[in-house]
Amino acid sequence: MQQDLTTGLAAASTAAHREPARESAREPAREPVREAVAEPAREPVREPEPELDVRATARASLAAGRTPSLWWTCTGLGISLALVLTVGVATGGLVLAIGLACAGLARAVLPSPGPVAFTVRSRVLDVAVLLLLAVGVGFLSQVIPVR
Repeated sequence: MQQDLTTGLAAASTAAHREPARESAREPAREPVREAVAEPAREPVREPEPELDVRATARASLAAGRTPSLWWTCTGLGISLALVLTVGVATGGLVLAIGLACAGLARAVLPSPGPVAFTVRSRVLDVAVLLLLAVGVGFLSQVIPVR
């Protein structure tokens, strides 16, 4: 009998230790953790670009011929070429360098949009390119020997 009591107590203590395990099994199942889903990036709403009109482009190119800056540029190149053929390469190159310097100064000083013939990029970049070309052409026209 002693053994039954001991066995019974041991069985009861074992059951007591197992009891919390049973209760944890009875707990409601937890909801699965949802993974964070990134929302798609929203792009800013863009207005539709106007369609290109071929006739408007042609009219704009014809209007460009009426701008004085194009005529001044062509005149400067013509004078420079005439001087290269009649007087010499050094003189023609120097006149071309002076024309480039004048174009750079005009682009720097005149208000926006500036001379059409020289308005290609930003004002600073246009002026820098024109003045560097003027210095380079002027220097090379005087340094390079002519036969």
